[in-house]
Amino acid sequence: MNIRQAHAEDVPHIAGLVNSLTSFMVSKGSSAVPAWLINTLTVPAFKQRMSDAHYVHLVCCDDKAILGYLALKGGDHLYHLFVNQSHHGQGIARKLWGTVQQQQKLAGRVIVRASLFAVPVYQRLGFQLAGPQEHYDGLDFQPMVYFKAVN
Repeated sequence: MNIRQAHAEDVPHIAGLVNSLTSFMVSKGSSAVPAWLINTLTVPAFKQRMSDAHYVHLVCCDDKAILGYLALKGGDHLYHLFVNQSHHGQGIARKLWGTVQQQQKLAGRVIVRASLFAVPVYQRLGFQLAGPQEHYDGLDFQPMVYFKAVN
């Protein structure tokens, strides 16, 4: 597996990966993905973010496919972190997070709006709860924060 900057030709594969995981994002008891969320997960939406200099995009790949994807916005917002379901538990999220920490100048704190499913993953990466669970138009999420170690 290798981690690299995402390229424009990766966008359809990234969109496919993220869309395959929407069931992990929706509120309990709901199977419907809100329309507003679907609109942010289209190929054109990913292309737009990919061309925005405020975002950093990394992918974790093997010889055949993109296994994980990370997007960091503005150095202080972990916007996306997704790993192919068949590769959960293999350290891919940790590798992506570690790589972005090494390659980018992160702010003193980084926020994420974690799906409830992903809270334990983020905690293992060093994120802490940052308030109560929240709900927004069909999605339940947990605000979390990572405080950068001062050397």
